[in-house]
Amino acid sequence: MNSSSMTSALADYHKKRVQLRSKILKSEEERIQLEQKLQSLSSIDSRLKQREQVDHIQSYFTQLNQESQRAEQRNLQLLNDITQAERNLIQLRMDAEHLIRLKTDYSQHLETNYPNWEKSVSNEANKTTKHNIYDFDRFSQQQNISSIHSAHEADSSTLFKQHDDHLKVDIDHRNSQHDEQSLSESTSNTFSRSKRTGSLRMELNRSGLYFLLDFIEKELIDTIDKKKFYRHDPPTITQKRTILDIANEQKQFALKDLDPATTSMVILDQLPSTIRRTTVNQC
Repeated sequence: MNSSSMTSALADYHKKRVQLRSKILKSEEERIQLEQKLQSLSSIDSRLKQREQVDHIQSYFTQLNQESQRAEQRNLQLLNDITQAERNLIQLRMDAEHLIRLKTDYSQHLETNYPNWEKSVSNEANKTTKHNIYDFDRFSQQQNISSIHSAHEADSSTLFKQHDDHLKVDIDHRNSQHDEQSLSESTSNTFSRSKRTGSLRMELNRSGLYFLLDFIEKELIDTIDKKKFYRHDPPTITQKRTILDIANEQKQFALKDLDPATTSMVILDQLPSTIRRTTVNQC
């Protein structure tokens, strides 16, 4: 081998060596760039996932907070309802106690000043329902009415004036709560009860008053029971007329359908006029 060919071979070798080294360096640079891009993309994807997770947690706690606020509002409303129910219960208990005292005073007054008015007790009703129904002899009342009027008018005015004063506010308040539905029921029932002659006023007679008072006294424990009582609306015209018919006709079998709280409201509404008619005290 001559020297010229040897020199040419070395030159080619060095040239190829330089080219190969250059390619290796270029490939290494590209690899480094790709790794950097990959790391950058990985970090961006991780931040996005973290952001999504944070948003999800925030949304969950926001929803939980809203539900907690709604539950708190419901609890407050329930507490207000319970407080109102307790107030209504206290007022009903006071009305019932006042009604019992008024019944006792009225009975004692009649028994003391008018002994000719006799009480009659239904034995059959006492066995079946254990309710005492008091009624005075109407024939004796008619026989002695002329001698009773003058003395009774003077005595009864003192006894019942204070009761009328106490009842006036409650009765006016109850009457003001009748709505349009009660007014329409009043109109329809006035024509449907055409069997009554004369005045269309609904009135409670004396024997009916005793009948309802006995019923209320026996059923009072259910009326003021906290577990059974929550809220009572004023009786409608239909309810009032039904209760008055049951009382005036003394329908013993219909007592099971009466509500003591509603019945007590009807008694408080009718009591002043019933007392005036019974005692001939036209005030």
